[in-house]
Amino acid sequence: MALQLHRLLSVLLSLTLVITVTCQRWQCVTDSDCDYAECSNGKPPSSNEWRCEPNPNNAEEKNCFRWGAGYYCPLPPDCPAGSWSKNGKVKPLNCTECTVPCDNPFYESTQCSRYQNRECSVDPLHAPWLGDPVSQAFAGHTECSETRSWEEIVTEAHSTPDKRDRYTSGGLGTFSIPHHFKIWVCWRNHPCLGAVGAAAGDRMCYVKDMATEEWHPWGLGSVLQLCGH
Repeated sequence: MALQLHRLLSVLLSLTLVITVTCQRWQCVTDSDCDYAECSNGKPPSSNEWRCEPNPNNAEEKNCFRWGAGYYCPLPPDCPAGSWSKNGKVKPLNCTECTVPCDNPFYESTQCSRYQNRECSVDPLHAPWLGDPVSQAFAGHTECSETRSWEEIVTEAHSTPDKRDRYTSGGLGTFSIPHHFKIWVCWRNHPCLGAVGAAAGDRMCYVKDMATEEWHPWGLGSVLQLCGH
């Protein structure tokens, strides 16, 4: 019984050591990559208490090691709020202050994440086709309500060569909102055109909310000047 208990404790200890070493090893290239409080403890490289040294089990990897304490250094801390680096940590690149605002007019600018210098909020209500000017322009016109599914639109558009010329569609590109707005469609013969008094030959354009399957009026083609296929 004592022998079995000793073996069990040995296995558990070895697993603990493996897990600890694997989780705490921080890959480095030069000693400067290890110069953070959790590793250098504020001491200069000349102290020889910490360094970037080759991994004995992997010749292609180097890790931060604390000679004074006899263990591999834990991961460096994350960038503080309002700053960023490519890996989100203070090493190997220093964290720098966030300076780039959101450049997408369909989004709101928010504080950057620790991984990137800019971050736009994913708020679909900030989209212009849901704002008051657009909503009021088509409010009260039942002819402007679009309820067809994307499958129905594609099938109808390709049913005859004549109808294919009446539809134009495309993607919103950099103005898309993930999980919500990605595509637009313009109709040359949509009943909404007559309801709002559009000129002959104009198109009525909509965007689709992929989350709710709803089509939202965006505006006239003559105003939006969209290029599609």
